[in-house]
Amino acid sequence: MKRFNLLKRLFHLVFKLKYSGSYLGILWSFFNPIIMAVIFTIVFKYILKIQVENFPLFLFSGIVAWNFLSANLINSCFTFIKNHEIIQKIKFDYEMLLMAEIIVNTIIFAINLLILTLFSFVSGVKISLIIFLIHFPLMLIMLLLLSYSFGLILASITVFIRDIPHFTEIFLTIWLYVSPVFYVPSMIPDKIMTFLIYNPVFYPLIAIRKIFYQKDFAGDNWNIFWINLGVIIGIFVLSIIVYKKTEKHFPEYV
Repeated sequence: MKRFNLLKRLFHLVFKLKYSGSYLGILWSFFNPIIMAVIFTIVFKYILKIQVENFPLFLFSGIVAWNFLSANLINSCFTFIKNHEIIQKIKFDYEMLLMAEIIVNTIIFAINLLILTLFSFVSGVKISLIIFLIHFPLMLIMLLLLSYSFGLILASITVFIRDIPHFTEIFLTIWLYVSPVFYVPSMIPDKIMTFLIYNPVFYPLIAIRKIFYQKDFAGDNWNIFWINLGVIIGIFVLSIIVYKKTEKHFPEYV
């Protein structure tokens, strides 16, 4: 109960700080994926001539999932250093600051999923309840665990190396283009696909499109799921090791 109450307080603090001084506040979180989808639809469909049925829906579904992950990772870099006053004054489980950040972004993700559901309905897609119940929980758990694990590593290392946020932005840009956000996996040669399926965001992107776009782009989804899950668990174990080895030094270095 004590942890829950602390997490609730941290959530309110993070949410308040995230949108303080902003006129539109949380609305920016909805404009971003919509604007990205419009711009990339123009570039990829009308300039690069990528032939994918209902490309705006295809693209928007991928961007919603990707933005959730990338927002968590970018925010996580600053989680400990921007809360240095709390860390220096109070001894608690610092990782709860990261959890609060992720909860805020999860609420935004949920609202974006409602917009995606409406987009699917308007596009004539009938969302299957069975497919939703199978793939949505798995997609969400994997995105949350990946966000927490990678985020904990980034947050911990940034305390000591302040260049990490800049490297993270570059890394996310590269990661975006090797993930099936803008393209269909079938476009990728088999030799390259052999390596790309180890990308831990591969299954979540397949799953969100299977739910809201009703298209299956990857054949053996479960093989990709187990591979991705194994990679994510490996990152999670690494994150715990990094955090446990560094947390005692946070009050000194933040």
